[in-house]
Amino acid sequence: MKLFIKFILFLVVLAVAAPFIMKRPDGRPLLTISDITSGDSAIIKSFNTLTSFFRSPKDGLPNGEPSLTTVHKWQDKEGLWHYSDQQPTSTTSQILAINPNQNILEMNDKKLLKILKGEKEETASTTQDLEPPKNMIPGLPSIEQAKKAMDNAKAVQGLLDNHYKQIEKY
Repeated sequence: MKLFIKFILFLVVLAVAAPFIMKRPDGRPLLTISDITSGDSAIIKSFNTLTSFFRSPKDGLPNGEPSLTTVHKWQDKEGLWHYSDQQPTSTTSQILAINPNQNILEMNDKKLLKILKGEKEETASTTQDLEPPKNMIPGLPSIEQAKKAMDNAKAVQGLLDNHYKQIEKY
């Protein structure tokens, strides 16, 4: 057991020391002490990126609110919408502030939600209620297309289940 612990400790020391010993194609070591101690090192940035996944939304700003992502939205000459984190130079753009901890699409239409759940309303017109809300992102499928895609997925699942049952017979 002592030999196993010594072997594990040797592997840990080797894993820590290897980047300082191994050389890049230009002859410099992969990692130096100055890489670790400098504030703008790739290691520190990588560590901060990894730890950002484990922070709660309250860690965003000092007052407890999450930080917002700024996105520029503009339409080109052909009528296509573009989104970028950088402002376009050729045209003006709208600035959108997006909370990364919140869904972009919110379904606030109660009639539409009832129809999607399969509940019927006596006074509701199904053609009127099946239209998507005005604030949806362009290019998303309509509700009819989404339902058809779900039906197709269920049919494919049925085919796969039947195929699996046939394979199990052999």
